[in-house]
Amino acid sequence: MTTSDKHDEQTGQDRTARDALYEQLSIDLLNAGVMTPAAQFVAQVRAAAGFRAAPRQIATVVQELTRSAQPINAEAVARIVEGLRGYTSSRQRRNAEQWLSLGSALALRGLDGSPAGQRAFIGQARSIAGQHVSDAVLLSIALALSDLGRALDPDVVGELGKRIGRQAVGLEQDAVTELARAELRVIGRERASAGKPTKRSSSSARRKKVKPPPGPNFSTRKWRPGGRRRRPLVPRRTEDET
Repeated sequence: MTTSDKHDEQTGQDRTARDALYEQLSIDLLNAGVMTPAAQFVAQVRAAAGFRAAPRQIATVVQELTRSAQPINAEAVARIVEGLRGYTSSRQRRNAEQWLSLGSALALRGLDGSPAGQRAFIGQARSIAGQHVSDAVLLSIALALSDLGRALDPDVVGELGKRIGRQAVGLEQDAVTELARAELRVIGRERASAGKPTKRSSSSARRKKVKPPPGPNFSTRKWRPGGRRRRPLVPRRTEDET
């Protein structure tokens, strides 16, 4: 195969991927009630943003807005896309769609969605989860929180990564979301249990002094403990009385 043939093949693959991306974007826009064709919508977003935003970035932001039940228009998408600009490292290019989704979710919540902000988020999560937990797993857990409508907290992502990281390897996003949902319930029960006061045992409850009911108390001692009970004095009878 000549160099020209390889170039033509690569061009054909890129065109196919681009067509698939625009087709999915059209479906997402229609589902959101936006009747604008995908190519025209991309042009509108680029005009509003002031730079040539990548169609993949735009499609990812549209999906995140749809997931969050936010209104979708070119201006809203452009504002979030602007927050995704920055240097993308090689590790972020390996899981590009997941990183973009994380950045969109962060930017939508007013957090740093830039590539540097994304790396900082996952780095903090890994410091809790452990170095053995991969980017892909931590990204899936973070996106699961987004799917569940939870706050994006790197500490929570790290805690979940520590608990379910091994189980989440190789799972689809929907499966990771359900796994995270179940583990969040476990964490909630553990925290609720830890916050409850310790119950007193039944024996200690029995030892607790019970206040006697009002009324005469016949059990009260009339003499000192350890002493002899005083007998009432009976006057002696004299001889005259006899």
